[in-house]
This record gives sequence, structure tokens and C-alpha cells, in this order.
Amino acid sequence: MDVDFVRDAFREDAQLAGPPPVDTYQSVLARRRKSDRRRLTALAAGLAALMVAIAVPLGLSLVVAQDDRVAGPPSTPVADIYGVPTRGSLADDLAFVEAVGMLSWTPPGTDPAAGEPFLDPPVESRHVVFAGDVAAGRWSLVVGANTSQPTGQSADPDLQTDAGALSDLAWVWFVGPPGAAPEQMQLGTFPRGAEADLPVSLYDGATGALVVVAAPGDVVEVSVRPEVAADATVTRNYIDTESSDGVAVVALEPNPFTPAGMPAVHYRVTRAGVVFAEQTPDSYASPQEGAPPSLRPEYLRLPAEIDPGAPEGIEDTMAAEILSEYGLQPNEVEFRVHYIGPLPGSGGTAAGLTALTATFPSGAVLVRAHWVQQLYPSQGPSSGAVFGGGTCIDELSAAGVPAAERTLALRCDVLSGRADPDTESTLVVLAPVGMAGAYVLADGDTDTRFDLDSAGIGMVAFPPGAQSVVVHAADGTVLDEVLISMQ
Repeated sequence: MDVDFVRDAFREDAQLAGPPPVDTYQSVLARRRKSDRRRLTALAAGLAALMVAIAVPLGLSLVVAQDDRVAGPPSTPVADIYGVPTRGSLADDLAFVEAVGMLSWTPPGTDPAAGEPFLDPPVESRHVVFAGDVAAGRWSLVVGANTSQPTGQSADPDLQTDAGALSDLAWVWFVGPPGAAPEQMQLGTFPRGAEADLPVSLYDGATGALVVVAAPGDVVEVSVRPEVAADATVTRNYIDTESSDGVAVVALEPNPFTPAGMPAVHYRVTRAGVVFAEQTPDSYASPQEGAPPSLRPEYLRLPAEIDPGAPEGIEDTMAAEILSEYGLQPNEVEFRVHYIGPLPGSGGTAAGLTALTATFPSGAVLVRAHWVQQLYPSQGPSSGAVFGGGTCIDELSAAGVPAAERTLALRCDVLSGRADPDTESTLVVLAPVGMAGAYVLADGDTDTRFDLDSAGIGMVAFPPGAQSVVVHAADGTVLDEVLISMQ
């Protein structure tokens, strides 16, 4: 490996990675979004099982430390991550290291002859950064020359949002079973440009294996999961991995639900007293034996048929997503499905809504609701209908009133997803059985009134300026007032 080449590839001002690409609808359900709106997505209705894709790297975030250390300055101290000798428990197995460095980077199914872009650095430019045994497997991190850099206008540093795309280096993870020979190692991630001087990671929730590769001397800390307090505040505790060479190999408790959502695990790296990176690790979905444990949520209302038939089991996917994100087991969270049924869609097309709550050990309650709408009908027996989906609400609230007794009031904006998109905004009220009606408070006015059905459900076009909803009994007695949740 040409160490000078590697060092020349470092850039002191690493930009944050750009936003992830649009995903399938199942992936929307499988990953938590903190943006104001979830992206419009698509799926094939005929799929019975969720597709688990190899995760693309997530953007790093600069953070402010919670102790006497400070957030990183515009340029963090320069350090050598990729040019130092191979690290890991197999670093001294020279035959293994050399053979792994020669493996093809071309993803399965890629056809170079068809002109498909792919990243496969010349062998002479490669260097095995890490090779070692981890929980239930063998992993290796390889870097090489970035042979797929953008050209033309997309290569303008002022326009390119993915700093890795402009890097002279690229990296990829290879994974294999315990004791794997080099020829048994397969791509665990898609190859991509290496962001200058920033750590690389890989995590497998099914086995609990986590590897973080930073620079020698860097301090690597790991947070197993977020802690949700009774007042709905979320904090994290970090533990020093005590790595001496900048590589942390950690065996965590397996979480069978991780393939469904964003991993609960975070790590942060400190260099020369500066906390300059904190992020979720890149994920690898290893083969699993058997299905995850059954979630068996409590249904407060019987699911209603959604026409046209949307994919089933969305509530199970949502629950698995939450368990993945918060690192909890089914016996630690009480899931209640408040509604599965029709929702006014855009463009005159019917839509569907799934709303559930998750009560954490502290008593705090997470409310999450997803919508789904058919965008295009099936084009034949070999292709299913195409659906779009998004999130109406994703909100934590403090412990207090039991989730089953709460009134949920939320705004759902259903997007058509077409070239000239339409939006249908609906106020959804899900009240306990026995509430007779409701009215909306909007800037002091109470001119929007509507009845709730026998199951406590009410839906109306979203009133402009609506802030809260008052629900009442048949005799007009006010029983509750709740703020409207809006993404």
C-alpha cells in the first residue's frame, strides 16, 4: 500500500454526508425519521416479507460534549486512520490479509459490461485496515483508490453534498462466518468514498457485533441505547471501550429487531480532547435463524379493511422498528394499536392509517402513526400495485394518563407522489369509547364541530389554524382537551 497516497487523500475539512436516497415504503417503516416530513416512498404490494437492504452509511454529526470537552472546531486534529498497519486479531495472518485485499468489490448483480457504475479499486491501491474475528463472524475493512468520483458539475465541491464522493479513497466491509477463509468473505456494505479523517463502523444487531475503526490514540465510546425518562426526555450514557489502537471490537447483547429499524447503538470518538463524531453505526444484516419473537400488540379497536388492499402487518413492522431504535425487548414495551383503517387520500384515492402507542418502562408514551396510499395499480400478475407512505406523527409524551385512555389528535398529510403532487390534510381524532363529539380550537374560535362514531373516531378536513381539540360527552360535558400533534 502506498502510504503517501493515502495521506494525500486526507482532507482537513470533511463535510457531512448528504441525505439518504428515497427508499421503499417498508424501509420507511423500518427506519425512524426526524425530519419534518417523511419522504414519499414506494413498494410492491405483493411482498409478504420485508426486504432487508444493505444499509448505506449515515451522515456524521458534529456534537457538543456533555462534559468538560468541547465540540470540534471547523478542522479537527489530523490523524492517520487508513495508512497505518493492519489492525485486528487477524492482522498477523499475512496470507489472509493479502487474499482479502484482492477480493472483488463489485456487488452481486452488477454488470460492468452493461455500463453500470461500480467501484472496484486497482489491487495495488488497496490496503486492509482491519481484519479480525467478531461475535459470530469474521470481518475486514479494506480501502483503495476511489475509481468512481463524480465529474462535471456534480464534482463541484460547493454543490456536492457527499464529501465521500469527492474523496480519493473508498472503503468497503467484507464479512464471513466464524473462521471464514478469504474466499468465503462477501461484501457486507456497498463500496463508497471515504470521508477524510473520519471513523468507519459496522454493526450487526442479530449477533451484537460492533467494530469502530478510528485513528490510533482516538478514544472510542459506545452507548448501547437511549434512556427514556418519565418526563419524555431522552439521554445517553457512553462507556469507554478502552481501545489502545483506535479500533473498538465490542460484543453487545443481540437485538433480533435491528433489521427492522435504526439501531439503538451509538458511538462517539474523541481526538486530542475534542469530541468530533457521534453517530449510529453502519448496519449489516446477517442471516438469522428463525423469525423475531412475536410482538402481539393490544388492539383497542378492530382493524378495518382498507380499500384498495394495502400491505398487511404494518403495525408489527412499526413495533419492531421501535424496539430496534430504543434497544428494548417485547416484554419491556406495551404496544397498543389505536387504529387501522381508512384515511382520506389525495387525488380522490383512498388511503389507510395505522396508529399505535408504545409505553416504555418509565411510563413515557411514544405515539407513532403511518399512512399508506396506492399510487399506481398493478400492471399485471408479475408486478404488484405501487404504494406511497409517510408519517403523521412520531412523538414522545410524559408518563401520566395510560395510553389506552388517551385521546390522540393528529394531522395527517397524504401526498399523491405524482409529478404534480396533491396533498390531502386530515384532522384525525381517536378518543376512548364513550366520547360523543369534538370541536376544534383554532386561534380562539370553535366553529369546527364534528361527531365521533361509536368507537370514538372522527376525521375532518384539517381546519386552518387548528391548535387543539376538545372532546365531549353526549350531554355536552367537556371530557378532555388535547393539543393536535403535527409533524
